[in-house]
Amino acid sequence: RDTKKNKHQQHTTASMASMNRFLGTIPAPIFGNGAALGRIVARYFPVVAPAIKWALPLSVGGLWFVWPAVDDEFKIQIGMMKPPADPEDAGKPPPPLTWDASAQSAIAGAYVEKPELDDAAKEVYAQIRAGDFSQIEKEWDETMLRISSPGDGDDSDDDDDDDEDDDDEDEDDEDDEDEDEE
Repeated sequence: RDTKKNKHQQHTTASMASMNRFLGTIPAPIFGNGAALGRIVARYFPVVAPAIKWALPLSVGGLWFVWPAVDDEFKIQIGMMKPPADPEDAGKPPPPLTWDASAQSAIAGAYVEKPELDDAAKEVYAQIRAGDFSQIEKEWDETMLRISSPGDGDDSDDDDDDDEDDDDEDEDDEDDEDEDEE
């Protein structure tokens, strides 16, 4: 007996059979043809389905790290980047900007607090501009000698104070033990 539901089911089954025949004619690399690929997808889809929600975030995250490493030539080839105006300028940096004198002085003085220098500091800066670093090297050597040689000005005094405090605590503990024994 042909009911409306039966006719619909027969039509759907026939459509699926014709779709399967059509997929069988489409070549699919590795799988052979589209029908084999369809069977594999149908079999493994329930296993992979819960992970599908992670496809977009993983793709975006992967591209986040990979995209900077992609060659500019490839980006131009796929249309994601405009080609440079002149092919010879492709790897060259842009020309430097030119500013008038007032702009250069404004840029040089922007957010710079200019401390007042004493005569000795001005003399050292003049030597540095001339390429003579002997004064700075001399100060550096003196500082290195002072830091590396034990004696006054090192942190050993602080360590000695800590040791004395530890000794005082040990003596207090011994006095307490003596009182307990009596």
